[in-house]
Amino acid sequence: MKSSANVPLYIGGFIDLNTTNGGWNSGGVYPAIELALQHINQDQSLLQGIKLELVIKDSRCSDAYAIKTLVEHITADHTVVMLIGPGCSIAAEPIAIAGKFWNLVQVAYAAGTPRLSDKTLFPLFYRVNAPETVANLAIVAMLKKFKWSRVAIVKEDVAVFNDVSEGLQLLLRRENISLIGANSFITNPDNVITDLKQKDARIIIVLTYEGKCRKLMCSAFRHGFYGKHIVWLLRGWYVEDWSKVVTDVTCSPQEVQSAHGNYIAFEEVILSTSTEKTINGLTPDQLNKLYLRQARNISYPINSYAAYGYDAMWVVALALNRTNTLLKESGLTLHNFTYDNKYIASIINESTAKTRFFGMSGEVAFLDNGDRISSMWIEQFQDDGEIRVGVFDATHGDTGVDRINGSPPPSEPVTITEIVLIEMPLFVTMATIACAGIFLSTLFLILNIKNRQRTFIRMSSPYLNNFIIAGSIMCYTCVILFGVDVFLDESDHVIHSAICSFRLWLLSCGYTLAFGTMFIKTWRVYKIFTNHKLDKQLGRLHDRHLVCMLALMLSVDLLFLSVWQAVDGLKTEIRNVQTENGRNKITILMPVFLACTCTHKLIWLGCLYTYKGLLMIFGLFLAWETRNVSYPALNDSRYIGLSVYNVVI
Repeated sequence: MKSSANVPLYIGGFIDLNTTNGGWNSGGVYPAIELALQHINQDQSLLQGIKLELVIKDSRCSDAYAIKTLVEHITADHTVVMLIGPGCSIAAEPIAIAGKFWNLVQVAYAAGTPRLSDKTLFPLFYRVNAPETVANLAIVAMLKKFKWSRVAIVKEDVAVFNDVSEGLQLLLRRENISLIGANSFITNPDNVITDLKQKDARIIIVLTYEGKCRKLMCSAFRHGFYGKHIVWLLRGWYVEDWSKVVTDVTCSPQEVQSAHGNYIAFEEVILSTSTEKTINGLTPDQLNKLYLRQARNISYPINSYAAYGYDAMWVVALALNRTNTLLKESGLTLHNFTYDNKYIASIINESTAKTRFFGMSGEVAFLDNGDRISSMWIEQFQDDGEIRVGVFDATHGDTGVDRINGSPPPSEPVTITEIVLIEMPLFVTMATIACAGIFLSTLFLILNIKNRQRTFIRMSSPYLNNFIIAGSIMCYTCVILFGVDVFLDESDHVIHSAICSFRLWLLSCGYTLAFGTMFIKTWRVYKIFTNHKLDKQLGRLHDRHLVCMLALMLSVDLLFLSVWQAVDGLKTEIRNVQTENGRNKITILMPVFLACTCTHKLIWLGCLYTYKGLLMIFGLFLAWETRNVSYPALNDSRYIGLSVYNVVI
């Protein structure tokens, strides 16, 4: 123990205690700083003849209060030679930018804003914690590991998170990860949640203090925006059981937890897991037990950044100890420091930059910009608390995750295509009916050929009837071909395309054979019963003449279909039906069907329908004109009417 006669040397401290207006409360770090101060003042090898005195001010995680408390330190009766803290970036930045005018070197224990890495603006600033950019690296590494290529960012509209978001967006662009939205809010996150729902965001990076995060989760619950398909990526420095503190939201703890689900958090490896002894002779675990014992006496929750607070105090002590040794060579001491003494300030600054030791948080050393790089714990909320599931090595960029709960959901819905087919019972029913029609038609064909010399059948032109039956068989066959999709899948494009063309030819020619023959038979009856000079014109109404007419009609079909096939042939195309979410919202069912199409399908079909329609109208006209013919074997008007009616239906 140092003598009570030691001359006090004052350190200006900043702790964020009153954070009722929002922000990160660092009150739980204070016992660790006090513990370090006790150990430092008990160390006989340090600062001989000097006792460090820490004067604490409440910076309230506010830039305004930060400047106010800095002024209070500077205008006090005593002179502070260095500054420690604060824990909140919002408060740390104005102190760092103003403190240089009083030549005060500052060591922070939790300020993470990337801005503080700029040595041109903050030449006297150091921090024992890593900047938030390290967490960004960990997040991007996690996104790449789980192949999450589509993400959204939600941030609290404050400077620190705006800076972190800008850096993160640069990383995302560099890694070709799609950013579907970067939303910010001040107090009410409802609009943010609405936008996330509209964009179907699945992987959401949250950059907020814990109070605003609770509001975000409460809003997500009220809007029904939660489930296993959504993963929230949070900062890991929230207080333990942060989601159970619901004094500032209208949701219950259970509702907040339902909203955030198995979130993933990224937190620095603050408390070293090494069994190596620290600078004061105790292991990190032993120091942590002392901290927990001392923290019981305060009303603030345990803070995971306590190890940084402990080591920050040691950085101050070691830097001052080295400075004091160097000053003695010039006949000076630390008590010669004044706010306009750039010489002593430069030595303190240099000594701080060169400080290196093994502390409660591990190996402490600074980069040229005053930052410290550390690894990151990857934690996941499981059951009722956060579980460490992996670690991110900032030096090598490796992410090891071995205890993740459940399989990671995709960053966007997985589309599962499902071919919409005719149901098998329906196909079997229709195919059976079509086969029955083919069977009956074949039977009629046999009977027609066998009994063609009978008077009644001979009067109805049996040879022409054979064409009608053949056309009917072709049309019945098409019924089966239109349902054959049940035996095909998406890979059978060539087969399906061939079927598309074949059934077009079959149906078109079958229609012409069946209806064309029926119509020209009726045309002959019409000519016979409306022409008084029948004996002179009968020769042109023999069956062979009618067959020639039928051949002419069929040749029109063949010519038209050949041109269509050659110029713009039918091919198979997979077409989507309306999508629908899967039961777990992770998959989207995409019903599709195999369609026969071509570039100008409507034009080709229009021409074909026009030709067939004119043929049908002509048939109706003939049926009407011959409706009164008294010979049943010659009068097909009734059957033509029924046939046309069936086709229209």
